[in-house]
Amino acid sequence: MLRAYCHHKHSSWVKWLETVEYWLNNTTHHSTGFTPNQILTGKTLQLPLNKFVNLPEMNDEVETAVMIQLAQKKLKKSAINRNTTKDQGRRFPTYVVGQQVLVKEHRLSSAIDGAIHKFFLLYRGPYTIVQVLRNNTVVIEDEKSKPVTQNMKNIKLYVPPDPGKQEEQKAKQN
Repeated sequence: MLRAYCHHKHSSWVKWLETVEYWLNNTTHHSTGFTPNQILTGKTLQLPLNKFVNLPEMNDEVETAVMIQLAQKKLKKSAINRNTTKDQGRRFPTYVVGQQVLVKEHRLSSAIDGAIHKFFLLYRGPYTIVQVLRNNTVVIEDEKSKPVTQNMKNIKLYVPPDPGKQEEQKAKQN
């Protein structure tokens, strides 16, 4: 989450840490069904967002010990499901010449530049595929129109933003 706020200026992470921590601790996690604060304290915190958005009522009557057991049970069940269904019936992407893709970044932190790798954007691009090879690799054209070979595990299909949605977001911001 910090990456979204800090990728332009990595040293600004301290400014955002308290806010991000607050929302992570007070947001219901899909993996447990509870917020971390609920599990820790047994109480549901009323968020400022609740004043503006009518969210479903939460049951505050669950004891902490029961909540912990329910969270552990849900985590174990999710792990079992994940392990039994991993790659089962999975269709791996196929790429064709002319498609646009994003390439995964593998940049490292730099104390000299004050850059922290966790705050870098994960992908760069889009780039155009110029050749698909049989050994799970594709050849793309980089920024300088130079061919570069990439493994398929390091690319993903580029989906351009919807212009209609961008206009709606700009209108909401104004």
